[in-house]
Amino acid sequence: MANIINLYKKIGTKDYKKIGLDVKGPFLSYDYEGKEIAIDTTNYGEIVISDIDSSWAPDSNNLKVKLEVKIDKPSDLFGPFGITNFMNTIGFGVHVFSNEAKFQYSENVGSIKLDSDQKKWTLIKEFPQGSLRGKVHFHLFMYLEKAVKKSPDQAELAGMILTENNLAEFVISVDGEGSSFPIGEYEEIGGPLWRLETYFTEPDTDIFNYDNVRVLFNTKHPVFLKVKEEKQKVSQCLMQEVMVEAMAMIINKVLFSGDIDYEHLDEAAPGSVLAAVQYWLDTFSVDRSDVISVLNSLRASISQMNLTGGNKDD
Repeated sequence: MANIINLYKKIGTKDYKKIGLDVKGPFLSYDYEGKEIAIDTTNYGEIVISDIDSSWAPDSNNLKVKLEVKIDKPSDLFGPFGITNFMNTIGFGVHVFSNEAKFQYSENVGSIKLDSDQKKWTLIKEFPQGSLRGKVHFHLFMYLEKAVKKSPDQAELAGMILTENNLAEFVISVDGEGSSFPIGEYEEIGGPLWRLETYFTEPDTDIFNYDNVRVLFNTKHPVFLKVKEEKQKVSQCLMQEVMVEAMAMIINKVLFSGDIDYEHLDEAAPGSVLAAVQYWLDTFSVDRSDVISVLNSLRASISQMNLTGGNKDD
């Protein structure tokens, strides 16, 4: 490993304990019908939201990401033995980027000042509905937010990074790998209960999301409300059958188009349509013999899983 030489003072991992730094989170939530709904991320490394809360969808819901930071001795960050002058302001910055969605940016989510008694910070980043795609990476760091006075061996310009390593790093997978299905609504009096729309052209790279594939339910259909509520057994069974048929249609479109080599299924880009198909094939032990076998084996496997209350291998 190459040695890193800092041209100015930064706070490193060894310093976190000295100042009593503790970062908790991320804590995720979203708004629904006037209430804030928490998403439990306790036991997850990479957070696949659709695997945790199937009610959340990137095109229908916002997402709030919260981190809680505690520093027992924030004053130790300032002065000649710290990382910046007493008169300056340290900022908490978050760098957000997604290779799939092709975006990246950094922004301020909090500040540290010497003349404040604050020792705890709740850092919140909110994303409006429709703004997230693919795998979203979050890096939390400190930087020089405001430079009033310069000191030797310390950062001089606003924006300079003050941490050797990120204070926190995590990844949120917005679209998942096919464990949930993009669902929307449409209106058509006298029309069918649902329809499937697909717009992907390159299943091995196109993201499995609402833009590329979706099931739309007809809000004008007589049984729409019953299906949406899923309170009765018959409604749950109907919803299950819709999902099974939609999944089978997509599997058949991808596998029997002649464009995909079965031996290269594992080369699908993360979060892609092909990755979703691979997830379904593996999870539900789908028989790929022909179109009818795909549907029948998928239906049987999902029905069995729902009867046993979990994975059929449990």
